[in-house]
Amino acid sequence: MLFTYYNRNCTCMVQNRALIVFPFLLLMTVFTSCNKDVHQGNPATVQVFNAMDNGLSLYANLSGNHPVVYRTSLLLSNKFYDLRNNLLLIDKFPQHIDLYVAPDTLPKDKPLISIPGDLKAGEIYSLFLHGEKSGAAYSLFKDLIPPINREDSTTHLRFANFSSTQPICVNIMGEPNGSFIQNLPFKSLSDFVELDADMSTPDYIFEVRDQATGNLLTSFTTSGLNPGTSWPGTVNNWIFRSNTLVFTGKPGAGYPNMQRITVMNHR
Repeated sequence: MLFTYYNRNCTCMVQNRALIVFPFLLLMTVFTSCNKDVHQGNPATVQVFNAMDNGLSLYANLSGNHPVVYRTSLLLSNKFYDLRNNLLLIDKFPQHIDLYVAPDTLPKDKPLISIPGDLKAGEIYSLFLHGEKSGAAYSLFKDLIPPINREDSTTHLRFANFSSTQPICVNIMGEPNGSFIQNLPFKSLSDFVELDADMSTPDYIFEVRDQATGNLLTSFTTSGLNPGTSWPGTVNNWIFRSNTLVFTGKPGAGYPNMQRITVMNHR
């Protein structure tokens, strides 16, 4: 009798689990089908950074039509980057990228920037929007993100200069001027550099200087680089990852055009 009792309980448990698992599997099937409809094949990945002057925010429009429902469109906040929000996946070629000023989104409005769809499937790009509203411009780069180094605790860093028209140089604090980057012109990227990021490595303090005079323009600290100093449960955005440190602003300007560095995450 005891054996029969447990068998009945087991049968009930299996039936109950089936009732729970079946709807879950159905939802997963629907979700997977929806994903396939949205992005098929091998899309191009475009990471967008809004470095516009005067705090200008922009809406991205890939539809080719105007107006669209902008409350559901991608809003590119000024001098801010979040990999979850600043990413475009392009699976139709060619594909124009139209950018409208927020909140100037009436039917009569034209795009502030219209970017031809010269993209290729499977490629990774970094797109920088810069300048003032009256002279908006963009710079598009094809990226080769470094592979993850699983043998050592390292990070990969590069600099992007989108600060006015001023060439810069970069050094780590305590090292000679320009020893990390000797000369980085306006609208250009440096190469990625692999740096140690293990338990014995302190945070790096980078000093950005005027390339001509050597004057210090701003500095940046890689806070949380050392795994031993991170708060429990927080994500370390440095180790085994690649980041671009984007230098923006105008010399001597106040908010919102002061010179500063924003981290652009890649992996």
